[in-house]
Amino acid sequence: MNDLHMHSRYSDDGEFPPEELVRQCAETGIKVMSIADHNSLRSTEEAMCAAEKEGIRYIPGVEIDCTLNRSNFHVLGY
Repeated sequence: MNDLHMHSRYSDDGEFPPEELVRQCAETGIKVMSIADHNSLRSTEEAMCAAEKEGIRYIPGVEIDCTLNRSNFHVLGY
């Protein structure tokens, strides 16, 4: 199982610290994960260290909030 789109407490709509997200992924059998916080890479180092300990492949990610012609977009980058 994979989950490549979740947010940590470093996003306005996130709740948990990166280490807790990694723990939850390990408990549910997720083998590949990415935290794609809004406009922030703050969770990357914490999550990578925790994922390595849990045997989870971690892919650094970010969700960039953009506006074009008064329309809002969210661009995911991995």
